[in-house]
Amino acid sequence: ESELLDWVNASTEEYPIILPAGLNDLVEILPRSMICWAGFPNAGKTSFLLETVRLNMNRFKINYFTSELGPGKLRKRLELFSNVLFPEGWKFTAWYRVENFADAIKQFPNDLSIIDYIEETANSYLVAKYMRDVYNQLDKGVAVVAIQKKLGSNVGWGGEGSLQIPSLYLAVEGGWIKIVKAKEWRDGIENPNGKIRPFKLRHGAEFEMTGEWRSQDELDAIKEPH
Repeated sequence: ESELLDWVNASTEEYPIILPAGLNDLVEILPRSMICWAGFPNAGKTSFLLETVRLNMNRFKINYFTSELGPGKLRKRLELFSNVLFPEGWKFTAWYRVENFADAIKQFPNDLSIIDYIEETANSYLVAKYMRDVYNQLDKGVAVVAIQKKLGSNVGWGGEGSLQIPSLYLAVEGGWIKIVKAKEWRDGIENPNGKIRPFKLRHGAEFEMTGEWRSQDELDAIKEPH
């Protein structure tokens, strides 16, 4: 059955999520959206996801699905945040899950759901399908999804197919974040697609932005390695 779209009465208000790295200055996130962090191993994906939890846990009901952190490892990661009182300062629900994330999201269509991470090594093209399956379960909520990527690539496992669903797609590697795809950007802001920003991650939890968002041409002009 097809879903009837009531576009006349549809809301165009933002989903008031707070994003790391000053991304809110550049982009808008609408209800029923997906955000993807594609990162090289140990590039900071999990840290960015937990920072997203920290920034939004007093705004939304958050479900954090992890495929690689057991309870002890997750506790150790959370204890690194010096700006959150442990444990009472943390307000989210953590779940261990390694597959069929869409079935889990179906229970929380209006929440902020964070998936760390979607893995498919045997048939990487299926990553795009899994992302579509998650998106199809959303109503007014937002899903933040992490996937792995190869060194030097702008896209994660699943290739260009993984770009289709997210309204915001970010690549993380070697202390740099790149906006690979931003579907909605703020009025008065030049197209942020392709902009890059450097960062440092201290103690596995504290982010320091060490430069502004710049285009590839601007970085090449100042000979900034990236």
